[in-house]
Amino acid sequence: MTFLNPAVLFGLLAAAIPILIHLFNLRKLKRIEFSSLRFLKELQKNKIRRIKLKQWLLLALRALIILLLVAAFARPALTGFSVAGTTSAAKNTAVFLIDDSFSMTAVDANGSLFNQSKQKALECLSLLKESDDAAVITVSSSGKENKILTKDIASLQNELRPLNPSPVRHTLHEAIIQAAKLLGTSNNFNKELYVFTDLQQGSIIKDSAYTNLGELLTQRVQVYLFPFQNKSVYNLGIDSLRINTAVFEKGKPVSVSVFVKNHCSQSARNEVVSLYLNKERTAQKGINLAGGASTEVLLESPLTNTGIVQITASLEEDDIPADNKRYAVVTVPRTIPIGLFVKNPTDSKFFELALSAIDSMNIFNISKKPLSAINIDDLSKYRSIYVFGLENNIDGNRIKEYVSNGGGAFLFPASDGTISGFNSVMQQLSIPVARSLRSPISQKDAALTFSSVDYTHPLFTEIFQKGKSGQLASPEIFGCLQIQPRGTGQSIFSFADKTVFLADYKIGRGHTLAAASPLTPRWTDFPLRAFFVPFVFRSVYYLSSLTNIQQESIAGETGSIPSPEKSFDAVKVTAPDANVEIIPAAQFNQKKISEYLQTGIYKYSIGSDIYAMKPVNHSSAESVTETMQPAQFKQYLDKVQFKGNYKVYDRTTDASQAITQARYGTELWKFLVIFAIAAALIEMWISKATR
Repeated sequence: MTFLNPAVLFGLLAAAIPILIHLFNLRKLKRIEFSSLRFLKELQKNKIRRIKLKQWLLLALRALIILLLVAAFARPALTGFSVAGTTSAAKNTAVFLIDDSFSMTAVDANGSLFNQSKQKALECLSLLKESDDAAVITVSSSGKENKILTKDIASLQNELRPLNPSPVRHTLHEAIIQAAKLLGTSNNFNKELYVFTDLQQGSIIKDSAYTNLGELLTQRVQVYLFPFQNKSVYNLGIDSLRINTAVFEKGKPVSVSVFVKNHCSQSARNEVVSLYLNKERTAQKGINLAGGASTEVLLESPLTNTGIVQITASLEEDDIPADNKRYAVVTVPRTIPIGLFVKNPTDSKFFELALSAIDSMNIFNISKKPLSAINIDDLSKYRSIYVFGLENNIDGNRIKEYVSNGGGAFLFPASDGTISGFNSVMQQLSIPVARSLRSPISQKDAALTFSSVDYTHPLFTEIFQKGKSGQLASPEIFGCLQIQPRGTGQSIFSFADKTVFLADYKIGRGHTLAAASPLTPRWTDFPLRAFFVPFVFRSVYYLSSLTNIQQESIAGETGSIPSPEKSFDAVKVTAPDANVEIIPAAQFNQKKISEYLQTGIYKYSIGSDIYAMKPVNHSSAESVTETMQPAQFKQYLDKVQFKGNYKVYDRTTDASQAITQARYGTELWKFLVIFAIAAALIEMWISKATR
């Protein structure tokens, strides 16, 4: 039994009033002897006992009337069952927690789990009265502090009906923290938390991260769990997508690795993985996958256009379609702005000749400047830069900043330079310095040759026929700086003593190629070899393609809006669902951060010209089909110090009857009032009879 208004129980002290009056009346009696007493003594003793009994009965009835009335105002209730007409309308605060993660899109015979949970939530919401207040929160929006309790139940119903599953992933724990804070703001006696979820494995965080919610989820809070689970979900998902191609060129293939996992126990047979370029299917492959297994599917397709290319990997429909696609964006350059910074014109001569020999379509936009200009020029306007000659007066930090932001740099020592000048720039770039200088020699029989070539490097992509790499005849190196990478970078051309002729170093988002020798015949015959021209061509595309793969975001993350490279009046942001937001130029700087709430490709355009795209993908953690038991959820509640009552209801439960019974049980005040009236009538009758 519980009391809904326990403060009134202090009124039970009033039951002592009739007793005190009775005792005071006894003290006023005095013994006075007079002659007529002899007649009273003749009364029968049994009549005297009957009078005393009536007096004690009246005393008990009067005390009982007070006890019954006080108890009625305290509103006792028996929980666990209900009797029609015995419940009341105590003020309630209710928070409805809807799991809108895309695992709830699984379908059974009654439709999607999410739609079923919404219907049950609306059924529970209809039980609230005008004096109650409530709120609806979703798992995807947990952590946002914009929710408040309201008495406008109709508005909550209108808020609930159009809800759809969201790709944004948060944990149930985060949502319950938000719900507990809302309940903590209410002074109502009854507080209720309704949880509608599929109890997906992994939806609750690890023990070490639990928050103590004992001060918010007190004994006055009741948690009602409605688990919506489908034990036979068939689901394959694309967990990730990797672009293998490092150099993007029109007419050349792009290689994509699609990582597929079977998230259910059933085996998958003859499933098809498709690759789309700009929404056109260009490749596909069939797979078989055992339950719980993963596989990498390699797909290739030629790049037929320049500019921004949308890449989509797709699976066929299954029970959870939200994880059947994954997106990427690459850029096939129309033109490539290149910056050449040259100390001695002879050092870049052969490089420039190679560029002109292969640039029949005028793709390369070359700007040649003196070496000193690198300290003042705007490097961000180049897709890649080439520095011929490193000196002490070169600001290596500007090169480092440019590369860190995604640029590509190719560094060569000067034919008349010094080792100290070369090393000063290398130190600023945090790249291994040269330990010594091997001066050019005239004897060809003493020239160095490559002992090792890394044919897996992107510089060699599409140069050799498949399966026929290793055909490169080493050029002769007559002089070079002796550089030992010491485990840093990637050695491309190496000598027998483990020093390198060419190495690739990753700095931030970009790469730097560093050569150990100038490209002049006095130092090496490399520029005279047939391999030199395609090598220059690949180096330009490689260094210029470092930022051609747009980094993905996961739904729910925030990111900066790409800035246009030209002046604009407004930027149009088109979401994957085709909703458009216009950002005027005057407001652009104030709205540089965007929250990605959908999966797909976000497009940024000025007028009709799209200048950038952003791929946003789902969290693969939501693809899991295993679920927890309600008892495990109770264990979680115990770990967050929940002190109230916990009820689990099947989706077929009559919410009206179940919640009413759990909320109030049977209130006894009506019965107590009836008993008090009956006791008062009996007291009146006995009192009259006694007189």
